[in-house]
Amino acid sequence: MYARELILEIEKISPGTKFFGLGGNRMEEVGFRSLIPISEISLVGFSEVIPKLGVFIKLLRQIRKNLEKEKPELVILIDYPGLNLRIARIAKQLDIPVLYYIAPQLWAWGRRRLETIRKYIDRVAVIMPFEVDYYQSCGVNVDYVGHPILEALTLNYDKQAHQQSLGIDQNRKVLGILPGVRNNELKNLLPPLTKIAEKLIRSLPEVEVVVSLPDGSSIFSPAERIRPYDGDSHELIACCDCLLTKSGTAVLEAAVLGTPMIVCYRLSWLNYLLARMFIQTRYISLVNLLMDSQVVPEFVQGDVNQKNIIPLVEELLDPTSARRRSMIENFEEVRDKLGKHRTSAEVAEIAFSMIVSGR
Repeated sequence: MYARELILEIEKISPGTKFFGLGGNRMEEVGFRSLIPISEISLVGFSEVIPKLGVFIKLLRQIRKNLEKEKPELVILIDYPGLNLRIARIAKQLDIPVLYYIAPQLWAWGRRRLETIRKYIDRVAVIMPFEVDYYQSCGVNVDYVGHPILEALTLNYDKQAHQQSLGIDQNRKVLGILPGVRNNELKNLLPPLTKIAEKLIRSLPEVEVVVSLPDGSSIFSPAERIRPYDGDSHELIACCDCLLTKSGTAVLEAAVLGTPMIVCYRLSWLNYLLARMFIQTRYISLVNLLMDSQVVPEFVQGDVNQKNIIPLVEELLDPTSARRRSMIENFEEVRDKLGKHRTSAEVAEIAFSMIVSGR
């Protein structure tokens, strides 16, 4: 989604620019040529990567051949450091400048990748304000460009109109569930969240539950007052009174849109134990990281259970509760901290300046 907007902005500055690499349908719709289907490398966690190692090794060889053949003027890396830092090394060996957009979260995972970034990345565009000082202190050429999610959000949603368009009874309170889109996320998080929802609606008849799922997902069976939704997540978030959401971009979307939430995350136990060895932050959600305090409740692994979560949901669904009011007030500060940026346009300008200068 972010790469698509960046492609469109670069074409405004430099019409006729050609793009190839690794990307999905939204990028291909605007002329991008993808080397393989992105679904083949859309993975989360350590154990999920191991069976695909052969695919990644073959892909890196293919990328090297394409870079050697086509000699692009710039390589732009977006997120996904496990693969992208290896691509950066290849690009550097071929003397191709490298821009990293949505940079590796070194502040969370530690400094083990720092030397790689210094060595192979010419410029970094970060999307969270606290990342600037960290990268600068490490001697990296860094720009803060704002978070691209702000470009996709309309802040004055008509909640009632959205509820009506989704077929939601406007007299009901709406609990949204966003368990993620990758298969392993759905497998680990959807079952406990569904059980929480089922118990909640037995005690709160005025609540309707909507579950955001990828198109074509067969992992979820609809139930009375619990139904699936396969549209844009921010449109669902805008018409909810409360959310149960995995840690990720949806957390920031909800904060910007002012929707109270509880953040949940579950990995396989192997992935969880491995992650705990590396992660160095107090929080898992972007909102709490940005505010450096627990603005939204976070639950991980076995703590994602009915006992912990149902009382909080009941409180956040109550429009008079102090917790709900406090959370919404903190979300206003989140929006202020993010500031106002033309993120995709700013990254496009950086990219074009690197093409013109050769660095």
